[in-house]
Amino acid sequence: MFRAIEHLTFNEVVASPNLVRPVMIEYGVKKMPGEFDVTKHALVPKHAILSEAEKKKITQKYRLTGQEFPRILKTDPALASLKPKEGDVIKIIRNSQTSGKAVFYRRVVSV
Repeated sequence: MFRAIEHLTFNEVVASPNLVRPVMIEYGVKKMPGEFDVTKHALVPKHAILSEAEKKKITQKYRLTGQEFPRILKTDPALASLKPKEGDVIKIIRNSQTSGKAVFYRRVVSV
C-alpha cells in the first residue's frame, strides 16, 4: 500500500523501491546523470584553440601581448575535450541577439 508522497520523509522516499532513478544509456554504456559532455549543452559556446599564426594575427590586430588577454583556467569544463596547454589562446564564439555572433579570446592559465 502506498502512502501519499507529501507524508513521506526524505529518507523514506529515497529508500523506496518505487523510486525512479534516472540513468542515461548511450551506446549500450550506462552513465549516471552527473556524467555528460558539457560542450554539447545548448548554453555552452563553441571553443577552439588558435594556431600560432592566428594568435600572432590577433595580438597584432588588438595590439596585445600574450599576458594581456583575459584568462581562462585550464581546468574549465568547456576546455576538457580540447586539451589545451598553458599559454594557448582560446577563441570563444557566442550567439548574440544583437550581432548574431560574438567572438571572445582567452589565454589558458593553470591554477
